[in-house]
Amino acid sequence: MRRRLRPLDAACSALAFSNVSLHAGVEHGRYFESLVALSQRLAAGHSARVITLGGSVPYGNNCFRPSGESYRACSWPARLVHALRGAFPSATITHDNLASGGNSVVHILSTLGIVLRERTDLILLDSLVKDAWRSGSTQASQALEALLRTARALAPTATVLVVEAAAPGLGDEVQRAKRPVLEHYKVATLDWKSAAADEPALWRAGPIAGTTATDINHPSWLTHQMIADQLVALWARAARRACRRGGGIGGDAAGGGAAGQRPRTGGHAAPPAAGGAAAGWWWPPAPLWRASDLAHFDVCTAPLSVYSSAEAGRSDSHGGAGGGAGGGAGGGAGGGADGGAGGGAGGRTPSVGAAGGTPRFAHGWRYYADRPSKFGWIATERGATVGFELRFGAAPRFALTYLRSYEKVGRIELRLPAIGYTVVVDAHWVDRASQSDVLWFGTTPGHDTTISYNTHHVPGLLPNATHVLEARLLAAPSGAAEKFKIVQLVSC
Repeated sequence: MRRRLRPLDAACSALAFSNVSLHAGVEHGRYFESLVALSQRLAAGHSARVITLGGSVPYGNNCFRPSGESYRACSWPARLVHALRGAFPSATITHDNLASGGNSVVHILSTLGIVLRERTDLILLDSLVKDAWRSGSTQASQALEALLRTARALAPTATVLVVEAAAPGLGDEVQRAKRPVLEHYKVATLDWKSAAADEPALWRAGPIAGTTATDINHPSWLTHQMIADQLVALWARAARRACRRGGGIGGDAAGGGAAGQRPRTGGHAAPPAAGGAAAGWWWPPAPLWRASDLAHFDVCTAPLSVYSSAEAGRSDSHGGAGGGAGGGAGGGAGGGADGGAGGGAGGRTPSVGAAGGTPRFAHGWRYYADRPSKFGWIATERGATVGFELRFGAAPRFALTYLRSYEKVGRIELRLPAIGYTVVVDAHWVDRASQSDVLWFGTTPGHDTTISYNTHHVPGLLPNATHVLEARLLAAPSGAAEKFKIVQLVSC
């Protein structure tokens, strides 16, 4: 049933930022008051970083808007961020969409040590489709809990928002297994799968590019827009309710828990995080799963090598990401009530090289800003070479963040000479946008190697070793530019 939200007094109108009608009623959205404190920060003009983690649905596969946006720029996370920017024009909101086809919650968990290196205020998670295909129900449930606990340790001020989006009939068993975890931690959740089961028009199959066929597993732009609208409506409704209770946004909503409720007997408030979006949110006294169940997941909580420009990970809809290796989620994801995730890479600190990230060698590559504040390692002459020393842990992997554009960019050859690995990376794409994108390298758990949009599997990459990664600028096709820009390189 569609319902219109009542007017609010002027004191809270900036926070209750939408009068969008709810598409499918409120029964499919829970614990949205965990987002109210972030509304307060945005209304006050603070900056916020949003990251999106998930598979091909939040990546925007088969999403093409009539206005021309496609894939990540068309996805529901992009539309949600677009709405937030419109609602809070004085706030600076950055968005890194790190979703990619093939990513299950197990794989996403392994990347957290890299993707949460920067302060993060909101984590958007949508992995149900790939969890249904790749993860067993028990494994998905355990990995989700390990992810929540690891994220809390690495980004204590961040709030998590989960969207369970899948075609009707797909992922029922996995979704049932994950739901107790979401309830245990009172995570803001939109169950779009159930909403679409009640109202089939909410899930519309997306067109397959270049054909007349459609794909039921990847929805059209209309579904992505409806998901974003529903999120905005539920978020605004939570803010309105918090204001009507009296005490304003800083009262029960921020201090009473992830659901804006009083903690249950035995519950714990999270440790104070000054100015953080998640300050004071409720935290359970113990994990839902046994500590031993959570400890076996591969998690890198501290990258071992970091080469990062001043603007790394600051694109609108792409950013640095990668995998992790080291200590698993044990001792942290399976730790005590307030422990979050610890251990990881055994407390080792990142190695960024001399001068905060100097390559081993550079011939024809320079570190500078080709646009104001947009720094990176840049080559413009054919044959220019650069080498970065990378340290690896028990499950070696690395992530390359680089500038992509529809014009004035070229290709590089990446090499790991010690193991004979070579791959060509092309910075050109057809999207009418210039922004950072990410490639992951290394075999990582929970990733579907048959559906891989941005992951290269590197045979022979040795664990607990040090390798030099070389990049050489290649000749561009006739008439094309020869330029390549590396924004960030991180290894675990």
